[in-house]
Amino acid sequence: MKNLCPKVILLLSIFFCFVTPTFAATDLVISETNSNIDSKTISLDINSKQDKIQGVTVILNMSENFNVSNIQKGDVNCSSFDYNIGDSGISITCLEKEPLTLKGTLATITIPHTEDYELKINKDSSDIAGSTFGNITNIEIISEDNTIEENNASDWLKENLLLIFSSTLFISLAIVLVITLKKKQSN
Repeated sequence: MKNLCPKVILLLSIFFCFVTPTFAATDLVISETNSNIDSKTISLDINSKQDKIQGVTVILNMSENFNVSNIQKGDVNCSSFDYNIGDSGISITCLEKEPLTLKGTLATITIPHTEDYELKINKDSSDIAGSTFGNITNIEIISEDNTIEENNASDWLKENLLLIFSSTLFISLAIVLVITLKKKQSN
């Protein structure tokens, strides 16, 4: 009976080591990468970590004063790349022939030089085939202090609720198991 407790804890630990990677999520980051007198370049970066995805459609909501000069495909190798510019947003789509992990710049957006603007990923309208949303970093440029304010829109607690619950359950079960075995040993 003495050797059972460490074996059970080891077995459960190994189980959770293999289960936790399934909770990976794809990160999307908007950042200003280049700026000069005439224009600014903004990158939309993706990192699907170990998740293999078939494609991604990202919907970007933009402020009223946001005018797009050009959108180019980034260094992520897409079998099919497409974009649409609407009145209130941009739709960027990258499709793959087979599921792959994606890491790099999905697209670069060139805009005329402006003092303030806002560009945010719309999680409700965007789609990552084969993954879930991880950390999302939006961008907001405010002219008062000319600084870039990046907003981490994902709530880590909500995104990892299942992992937190399963870890708490595991620890609770391990403690109960140890206490029960100690009581049986002392009797």
